[in-house]
Amino acid sequence: MEQPRTPRWILEEFLKQYLCVRDLDATMELMAEHVCGFGPHQEQATRSRAQLEELLRREYRCDSELEEMRYSVTQYREVSLGQQAWGVFAGVLMELRLPGHTDRTRVETRLSLMLCGQPLCIAGMHFSVAGSRWDERDFFPLHYILHEQQKIDLNAQKKLAAIMADMVPGGLMGGYLEKGLPLYFINDELLRYLDYSYKDFIRATGGMLANIVHPDDLKMVKDAIYAGLEHSGSYEISYRMQKRDGDYLWVSGKGKEIAGYDGRQAFISVVMDISESIHQQQRLEREAAYDPLTGIYNRRKAIELVNHIAREGRPGAFCMIDIDNFKEANDIYGHVSGDQILQELADILKRQTRHSDIVARIGGDEFIVYFYDAKDREVILRRVEQFCQLFRDYNQENYPKSRLSLSVGVLYSEGQNQPFGALYERADKLLYEVKKQGKHGVRMLCV
Repeated sequence: MEQPRTPRWILEEFLKQYLCVRDLDATMELMAEHVCGFGPHQEQATRSRAQLEELLRREYRCDSELEEMRYSVTQYREVSLGQQAWGVFAGVLMELRLPGHTDRTRVETRLSLMLCGQPLCIAGMHFSVAGSRWDERDFFPLHYILHEQQKIDLNAQKKLAAIMADMVPGGLMGGYLEKGLPLYFINDELLRYLDYSYKDFIRATGGMLANIVHPDDLKMVKDAIYAGLEHSGSYEISYRMQKRDGDYLWVSGKGKEIAGYDGRQAFISVVMDISESIHQQQRLEREAAYDPLTGIYNRRKAIELVNHIAREGRPGAFCMIDIDNFKEANDIYGHVSGDQILQELADILKRQTRHSDIVARIGGDEFIVYFYDAKDREVILRRVEQFCQLFRDYNQENYPKSRLSLSVGVLYSEGQNQPFGALYERADKLLYEVKKQGKHGVRMLCV
């Protein structure tokens, strides 16, 4: 005996054939010739049986085969509209399991049907899922359900990524490979490095990673990122990043290219705080290059710099400077005062020279000044004599019992290309001649 086609039977048969049996022909037998439906997008409107059949056929092709599907109808209601027409409204709770999964996904949808004709057929229908994010294939719920399963997997992946991020000994950030390096993401650890909340970070940077890079490092950072990604798909670089208080943090960034969620080219990077290591390195470099008492270059650094610039063959003057009667001043005023005398001479030499010149203490009370690219011998001579006068004035005021003065030997060349050792030896001979003639003077030789 044939089952009567009541509104409830039509609903149950449609759900069985569409959701569980997946029989397109049996599903379409329940449809009227001019069945209509609609969804969130205009592409999902159907105005005929043929359009609906094509829509269902595409869905069956796109979506994975279900391992198991169950459903139950809730909140069923039917309304007679007269003349063999019915409205059916129901909640449909679906449970499904995908291949390779043990857990079931539960999704609750709403279904509205318009039934009419003899025998009773579906003339209009609409599925909806509360709060869902639809796309062009979501007219019926199976595609949405499969997306929900993927979301669950994605959530698990995000939790795993969060755990991994906590284990990484550094911050994480990502940016788009576009002008200004727009922010893709940044984790809490890196925000902690920079002393920002996420909201404050966005407000301060305008969402641009380029705005937290030290201006002197920005071009180098951009070049390294683009060149590294183009060549090997990764990069590694050290640079300075600005903190909330305006100070800069030294970081090491190691990154790779990825495709962003929206398909834009992007990069992700692990960022390590290396400030302590950089500062330690800078301290070691300073100790290796500077005299700890006076703060000017030491002998080792002076040799390196003079040898480097002397090879350029430009005019220059090498000055050998010695403090006269320094031991006597030490004996009278003590070693603390002796240190102050050395520091004052270093300050005088720095104040009376240019940034491009070399000023160094090479041992004891011996100093050198190298005037780089110096073309006027008279100017050099006046400058050296000024050293001597300023130093003498200082000591007469502060250490009147001492007989402190300077003896200086100056070797000038219009095309200097001699190494430090040769310059030192010849300037030292000039200095010795000043000492022999009673100290406190300058002797210059042009070669």
